[in-house]
Amino acid sequence: MESILNNLWYTIAAGCVLLLVMRAETLANYAGDYRVDPHTFARVAVDGGGLSLQLTGRAAIALAPFAEDRFTDADNSCEVHFEHAKGGMVDRIVMNFAGVDRTGAREAWTASDTTK
Repeated sequence: MESILNNLWYTIAAGCVLLLVMRAETLANYAGDYRVDPHTFARVAVDGGGLSLQLTGRAAIALAPFAEDRFTDADNSCEVHFEHAKGGMVDRIVMNFAGVDRTGAREAWTASDTTK
Protein backbone atom coordinates (compact mmCIF):
# COMPACT_ATOMS: atom_id res chain seq x y z
CA MET A 1 0.00 0.00 0.00
CA GLU A 2 2.92 2.35 0.62
CA SER A 3 3.80 2.41 -3.07
CA ILE A 4 0.30 3.46 -4.08
CA LEU A 5 0.37 6.28 -1.53
CA ASN A 6 3.75 7.45 -2.82
CA ASN A 7 2.52 7.37 -6.42
CA LEU A 8 -0.68 9.18 -5.55
CA TRP A 9 1.28 11.86 -3.74
CA TYR A 10 2.82 12.84 -7.07
CA THR A 11 -0.60 12.85 -8.68
CA ILE A 12 -1.91 15.08 -5.90
CA ALA A 13 1.01 17.44 -6.41
CA ALA A 14 0.00 17.70 -10.06
CA GLY A 15 -3.52 18.66 -8.95
CA CYS A 16 -5.28 15.63 -10.45
CA VAL A 17 -6.41 13.54 -7.50
CA LEU A 18 -7.31 14.26 -3.90
CA LEU A 19 -6.31 11.39 -1.62
CA LEU A 20 -8.73 10.63 1.20
CA VAL A 21 -8.27 8.62 4.35
CA MET A 22 -11.20 6.34 5.20
CA ARG A 23 -11.97 4.44 8.38
CA ALA A 24 -11.67 0.65 8.25
CA GLU A 25 -15.42 0.32 8.90
CA THR A 26 -16.18 2.43 5.84
CA LEU A 27 -13.78 0.44 3.67
CA ALA A 28 -15.34 -2.82 4.88
CA ASN A 29 -18.69 -1.74 3.36
CA TYR A 30 -17.13 -2.01 -0.11
CA ALA A 31 -15.52 -5.44 0.42
CA GLY A 32 -17.18 -8.36 -1.32
CA ASP A 33 -17.59 -10.18 -4.60
CA TYR A 34 -19.24 -8.61 -7.63
CA ARG A 35 -20.34 -10.60 -10.71
CA VAL A 36 -19.02 -8.85 -13.83
CA ASP A 37 -20.09 -11.48 -16.37
CA PRO A 38 -20.87 -15.21 -16.31
CA HIS A 39 -17.17 -16.09 -16.00
CA THR A 40 -15.73 -13.12 -14.11
CA PHE A 41 -15.93 -11.92 -10.54
CA ALA A 42 -14.38 -8.77 -9.11
CA ARG A 43 -13.24 -9.41 -5.53
CA VAL A 44 -12.79 -6.30 -3.40
CA ALA A 45 -10.93 -6.61 -0.09
CA VAL A 46 -9.71 -4.16 2.55
CA ASP A 47 -5.94 -3.72 2.16
CA GLY A 48 -4.27 -1.39 4.63
CA GLY A 49 -5.73 2.11 4.20
CA GLY A 50 -7.40 1.28 0.92
CA LEU A 51 -8.84 -1.59 -1.06
CA SER A 52 -7.55 -4.26 -3.38
CA LEU A 53 -9.37 -5.32 -6.54
CA GLN A 54 -8.87 -8.72 -8.11
CA LEU A 55 -10.64 -9.92 -11.23
CA THR A 56 -10.91 -13.63 -11.93
CA GLY A 57 -7.58 -14.89 -13.28
CA ARG A 58 -5.76 -11.59 -12.62
CA ALA A 59 -3.41 -10.31 -9.95
CA ALA A 60 -4.86 -7.99 -7.32
CA ILE A 61 -4.24 -4.27 -7.63
CA ALA A 62 -4.21 -1.75 -4.80
CA LEU A 63 -6.82 1.02 -4.80
CA ALA A 64 -6.85 4.24 -2.81
CA PRO A 65 -9.88 6.49 -2.22
CA PHE A 66 -10.03 9.91 -3.88
CA ALA A 67 -13.73 10.73 -3.29
CA GLU A 68 -16.69 9.18 -1.54
CA ASP A 69 -17.36 5.80 -3.20
CA ARG A 70 -14.49 6.34 -5.69
CA PHE A 71 -11.06 4.72 -5.83
CA THR A 72 -8.12 4.62 -8.23
CA ASP A 73 -4.95 2.62 -8.73
CA ALA A 74 -1.42 4.05 -8.49
CA ASP A 75 -1.13 5.07 -12.14
CA ASN A 76 -4.77 6.17 -12.52
CA SER A 77 -5.44 3.57 -15.23
CA CYS A 78 -8.33 2.05 -13.28
CA GLU A 79 -11.10 3.96 -11.54
CA VAL A 80 -13.67 2.18 -9.40
CA HIS A 81 -17.02 3.61 -8.32
CA PHE A 82 -19.40 1.90 -5.91
CA GLU A 83 -23.16 2.37 -6.07
CA HIS A 84 -25.63 1.95 -3.22
CA ALA A 85 -29.08 0.33 -3.07
CA LYS A 86 -32.00 2.26 -1.58
CA GLY A 87 -31.15 0.93 1.90
CA GLY A 88 -27.64 2.34 1.68
CA MET A 89 -25.77 -0.96 1.20
CA VAL A 90 -23.16 -1.10 -1.56
CA ASP A 91 -24.68 -3.33 -4.24
CA ARG A 92 -22.85 -2.51 -7.47
CA ILE A 93 -19.36 -1.78 -8.74
CA VAL A 94 -18.45 0.22 -11.85
CA MET A 95 -14.85 -0.24 -12.99
CA ASN A 96 -13.33 1.93 -15.67
CA PHE A 97 -10.24 0.46 -17.32
CA ALA A 98 -8.69 2.78 -19.91
CA GLY A 99 -12.01 4.44 -20.69
CA VAL A 100 -14.13 1.27 -20.81
CA ASP A 101 -16.74 0.71 -18.08
CA ARG A 102 -17.44 -2.75 -16.68
CA THR A 103 -20.12 -3.21 -14.04
CA GLY A 104 -20.91 -5.91 -11.55
CA ALA A 105 -23.64 -6.64 -9.02
CA ARG A 106 -22.71 -7.78 -5.50
CA GLU A 107 -23.10 -11.52 -5.19
CA ALA A 108 -22.22 -13.97 -2.45
CA TRP A 109 -19.76 -16.45 -3.93
CA THR A 110 -18.46 -19.71 -2.57
CA ALA A 111 -16.10 -22.19 -4.19
CA SER A 112 -17.65 -25.37 -5.54
CA ASP A 113 -17.02 -28.55 -3.62
CA THR A 114 -14.53 -30.42 -5.81
CA THR A 115 -14.36 -33.41 -3.46
CA LYS A 116 -17.67 -34.88 -4.68
